[in-house]
This record gives sequence, C-alpha cells and structure tokens, in this order.
Amino acid sequence: MLNDVKEFLRVDGTYEDGVILSLIEAAKAELTLSGVIERKSGDPDYPLYELAIKVLVTQNYEDRGLEKRDNRVLETLILKLKNFSVAVSPNE
Repeated sequence: MLNDVKEFLRVDGTYEDGVILSLIEAAKAELTLSGVIERKSGDPDYPLYELAIKVLVTQNYEDRGLEKRDNRVLETLILKLKNFSVAVSPNE
C-alpha cells in the first residue's frame, strides 16, 4: 500500500516513507474506530477502503492534521464501507 499512497500523494523517493507509513497505520486505526473493518486486497470493497486511507493520509500529510477540513467525501466512504460490512457477512 505504501507505493500506492506515495503515488497518490505524488511523492518520489524514500525520504518520507516513515512518515507515510505511520499515517497509513493511523488512517487504518481511525477507520477501525469509526466502525469499519479492515479490508484485504481482493475484497469486493477494498478499492473504497484503500481510497478512504488515501484521503485520510493526504489530509494529514499535507497539513499535518492542523487544518479543519470538510470531510464529506471521507464520511461517505466510511458509511458505504460500514453498510457493506452489515450487508455482507465475512463468512460469505
């Protein structure tokens, strides 16, 4: 996921890898605390999960989380991911 997020951020090189990795982990934790279960590559809704992580990382990378942002896109992604979790049992 690191390379995908770096491409999304338009970051070259490895200088910021540590920061970006920590932001990815924080984004995953934020989604979990929002009631979204972690998705794996290959899950039908993984692209939405990955996009939510990219949105969170971008917000925190660009302004280090100091700027208040309109999070309607993120809120919509979280709601869709939560509803998908309810609609589809992990055992199916």
